[in-house]
Amino acid sequence: MRPASIVAFGVAFLALSAVADKSAMFVGLSLVSRDPPWSVTGTITDWHAGESIAVGRDHYPQDLTMTLRPHTVYEGDASTIKVGVRVTVWCRNVSERRMVVEKVRVLDR
Repeated sequence: MRPASIVAFGVAFLALSAVADKSAMFVGLSLVSRDPPWSVTGTITDWHAGESIAVGRDHYPQDLTMTLRPHTVYEGDASTIKVGVRVTVWCRNVSERRMVVEKVRVLDR
């Protein structure tokens, strides 16, 4: 193959990757999803500070487990977050195994 063909193939691969995955991250290019974050309100069923949170909802049989990040924002008293507390969580799908939490709002203690 000629060097120009290899470069064209690489550019085409990156362009198709960006179209196929809105949250794709690769060298020199970061595509941010313009979709609004998805929110869920429920009771915390599992809590690992700085790692993950699981929220149970009344009308769903399964808990929703999400990943916490260092940039996650906490509204309300974060020291009261524990199993049994009602919260609203805003999260996004960033092509990882679990949804990533952007914000946690404590509703009660």
